[in-house]
Amino acid sequence: MVDVSKLWRAKSPTYRGVKKMDKPNKNENKQQTKLIRIEIADASGHQTLMLSPEDTQELVEQQDQKWIFVDNMLVREGDLDKVNWSEADSVRVMPGLVGGAKLIRIEIADASGHQTLMLSPEDTQELVEQQDQKWIFVDNMLVREGDLDKVNWSEADSVRVMPGLVGGADGKTKTLLEEILSKEKKAFEDEEGKSWKGSRNERVDAVIQCFEDSIDSNKAAISLLKSVIEENPDTVTIGRNYLIILGDLASYCILLSDLLIPFHNVYSSRSHSGFRAIEVHPKDRWVRNHHTACIQVDSENTIPSLDTLTGLILGLVNDKTTFSQDNMEPLRSALIATYGLCKSPISDVLFEYICSKFPITNYTDSSVTVKGTNGWKWHVGFGDPEITGFGLSSSINGGTKRHIVENTHNDNLWWGDFETIIGRLQDWPRDIASGVDCDVIYRSNGFAELCKTSPVFSNLAKKAAKSKAAEDYEKESIWELFD
Repeated sequence: MVDVSKLWRAKSPTYRGVKKMDKPNKNENKQQTKLIRIEIADASGHQTLMLSPEDTQELVEQQDQKWIFVDNMLVREGDLDKVNWSEADSVRVMPGLVGGAKLIRIEIADASGHQTLMLSPEDTQELVEQQDQKWIFVDNMLVREGDLDKVNWSEADSVRVMPGLVGGADGKTKTLLEEILSKEKKAFEDEEGKSWKGSRNERVDAVIQCFEDSIDSNKAAISLLKSVIEENPDTVTIGRNYLIILGDLASYCILLSDLLIPFHNVYSSRSHSGFRAIEVHPKDRWVRNHHTACIQVDSENTIPSLDTLTGLILGLVNDKTTFSQDNMEPLRSALIATYGLCKSPISDVLFEYICSKFPITNYTDSSVTVKGTNGWKWHVGFGDPEITGFGLSSSINGGTKRHIVENTHNDNLWWGDFETIIGRLQDWPRDIASGVDCDVIYRSNGFAELCKTSPVFSNLAKKAAKSKAAEDYEKESIWELFD
């Protein structure tokens, strides 16, 4: 290993300010230029030096295959020339290898912007298993919770733990901003057994510090956003007016002005919370009449805005995995509206999701059969270019199919999207007869016509009417108690 002390004794004109930390000369340091604390991991444990910004830069540039942390933030080798060394307070030079063991870079989004750790594969696995309701990205790929035990951590290079993570504050003294954001307190409210005794000026300083802390956390988060964009040049790009994300299933566009304007002035009457609807385009082309999806990130108040945006980008890059998340129905609906239910980039994931969530007994290229209650089956048809919605038929105990609705989009009743329809059918006819979901009897043109000609549906309508009448009577009886 290079003898750092000899190197700087020979090269640095300010060597008299470069000393071990045992007995610093405070008077001498005050008269010299700013000194940065340097910690270098080596065979002895580590060396600690105090160097000028210029000497620090020169030292850092001579490191080969080392991890450089500036003020506890990992700086990649290609970005070292962008560091403003005159503003840095500390630098750590760490080995990429410790005792031959591979280290994995861990980035955790939290209230400070994000934490960066270097852990062994074993420690990485242990850390990841402790996360609850977080999105885990291994080498930029989203890994579902049930698949984490299948990851070969010895081959992983990076892990990102994204919103809704709220970490980094447990066991530590929280700032006023963190307490307010986590709703543990309002601002300067009296606490039990205590009262705010600070002066008005002290309260002003505290509030200003809250704003500064928020700005600092977003400054830290912007490095993560930048690295995600740079590490995914084939899937995340900036167009003329849009942030463009190319997923496995589709292409997505987010208007840049919708990101920048509310971020710059969140208090404007024209501002809004959350993300605006995202444009969804087929994977292989842009279309004028595109569909949109209202997709949000489930991040806590303590997560900086830019970490939330990074979570959205990574989620869309990994749309093949996020497609199956329970709360991603808007994304599924937009993709189904974009491609339909015939063979397309979403066919496989849609089939897997639908069959795992609903009692599907048959799934073909033109229909899906849902097992209902009381021996009924419901057949949802699709793929007819002349029908904009879905066709609906039913059968009982394996009997003949009875056609009910030709096109759900022209049936007077609002049926909802494909997933909503499937979700309702699994509880029919029980929910219709019991009055829980009997609106279909009164509002669907197809059901109304069938109730006139089919004894089975006529009987179903009578049960629904009786149940609804009983329910209405109970409601009226309750209100009579208050007359």
